[in-house]
Formats: sequence, structure tokens, C-alpha cells
Amino acid sequence: MKTDVFCAGGLTLPDKAGRQLSVAGWNEKSNWGIRLYWPDGSDGVKGTNEWQESPDTTALQLPRWYPTAIIMANGSILVVSKHLGYAN
Repeated sequence: MKTDVFCAGGLTLPDKAGRQLSVAGWNEKSNWGIRLYWPDGSDGVKGTNEWQESPDTTALQLPRWYPTAIIMANGSILVVSKHLGYAN
């Protein structure tokens, strides 16, 4: 990963692939972080995929720390926490 995931929130997306989403983090660019992982292994076979992250192009609207990520009924994702009170 390109940013620090300590203090991040996450969830498993409700799709057949079992994708993992991680949001926010510990400091600087991590606080705006959005990371996505597609598992690609199988029983007894280690996967080779890496976490996908583009901190310079994809980010939360406000920096977050210790967030909770919730999948809403319409399929969107709500990230809830107190923002850190400083601008980008």
C-alpha cells in the first residue's frame, strides 16, 4: 500500500469476488485514503493481487481517522467519523 492503514476502516463488498475496501488512515495522505483489493487466490493457491490505491487521484472528500464504512441500501458506501478539521 502507498499510505498508512493504521486507524482505517474497512468492509467486504457484497459481490461474488469478495472485494475488500479500506478507507482513511493514520496521517497525511492516509487520512484521505481509499484502497481496494480483489482476492485472486484459491484453495491452497496463494493470490498475487496487490491493493489498488491512487492517493493523488482518488480520495475521500474530508480527511478521516477511525472511520466506519457502511454499505447503504442503494449500494453506495457511507464513511462515518469525525473529520480531522483541516483542509487539503
